[in-house]
Amino acid sequence: DQDLRWPLAMAPALSSTFGETRATAFHAGLDLKTWGKTGYAVHAAADGWIERARMSPWGNGRVIYLRMNDGRIAVYAHLDSFFTPVQQKIRAEQQRLGHYSVQLWFEKGKVPVQRGEVIGFTGETGGGPPHLHFELRDAANVPLNPLLHAFKVADTEAPTLRRLLIVPRGAGSLADGDHAPVVVPVRWHAATQRFVAARSVTVFGRFGIGVELFDTANAADNKMAALRQALIVDGREVFSSRLHRVPFGDGHQVALDRWRQGDFIFSNLFQRPGNRLAFYESDGNAGWLFAGGQDLGPGEHEIEVVASDVSGNESRATLTLQVASSYAQALAGSAVVEKAPAVELVAYERFAVLKVNRAGNSQLGEPQVTAGGVPLALQPRPGGHTGLISYATLRAEDSQYLQVDVR
Repeated sequence: DQDLRWPLAMAPALSSTFGETRATAFHAGLDLKTWGKTGYAVHAAADGWIERARMSPWGNGRVIYLRMNDGRIAVYAHLDSFFTPVQQKIRAEQQRLGHYSVQLWFEKGKVPVQRGEVIGFTGETGGGPPHLHFELRDAANVPLNPLLHAFKVADTEAPTLRRLLIVPRGAGSLADGDHAPVVVPVRWHAATQRFVAARSVTVFGRFGIGVELFDTANAADNKMAALRQALIVDGREVFSSRLHRVPFGDGHQVALDRWRQGDFIFSNLFQRPGNRLAFYESDGNAGWLFAGGQDLGPGEHEIEVVASDVSGNESRATLTLQVASSYAQALAGSAVVEKAPAVELVAYERFAVLKVNRAGNSQLGEPQVTAGGVPLALQPRPGGHTGLISYATLRAEDSQYLQVDVR
């Protein structure tokens, strides 16, 4: 597999990877950065022949399909132009039909190509800024994760976990005394080298866990999908997902694999009813947990979410669950949860944004906040308050772990 040629004669840099969320499907390939320019030569991954070429003002724009001699298919999309043998045939078909959008299929051997041969030039046709969309499909036309089968991209960056989601299922299930999903921000804890939930959550009944995260690679800071996510309960792995292949017929099930909560998109670490995607492994419960049952009895339990990328970089986030002994106890505990505001710290390159949310407590006044011992001015916003923390104002000893106090 490593003998396949990288499509461009430049250092590999990605803006999107396999399995990312799209409106109605999973992203079926890689988006290769061309740094805002068009016209770079596109090279054939292996010996084979051109099986199909298509022109459209939408979608993939100009796209060419290379059937490799081993049966797999390489797809190159958003091209500015094809190489001459295909370009001439496409133009002739456009003239014959009298319109722009055309598609041609070629018999084996009619347009042969060799590994490394230039088969087109990068563009921005169809949709999006200049880039090259590349797909690797098996002989049955099922999209594969190219980073597992063909290429290596420099990546020493571990995924970043941002939030955890707790989803109660059914009328007898509660999270923090409510049937609604609960979002808990996580923050980096330098001492333990992991992300830690901002607070614990009280649960009862059946529920699932989700995670909001992104991954990056060395050449660019674009936010991309991780390869694998796993759910560990009290030290035992109970569910995992691994984005290695997704048939086109299952692409619409992205709506069942992901959970939209406000502006956030979470990856589910459980299978919703009707989800037939085949990239999961579980202990037999499809990732659903039962608080108050044999495995999660009353008391404190640790949830751990592990995310890893193709290069093996790994990040972990932990959340403490307080399992109520009964539905009534879980419902009564909601009043306690509402008293404390939820705090979220989002770090950027030169500053951090602190968000203090009311967390359901409409009586919360203006909180008193210090960051690294320095009082922080807050501005009111719907649902709470927001403030900016400049790293330049912090002492050197505060740089690795920022202590924020809210009263």
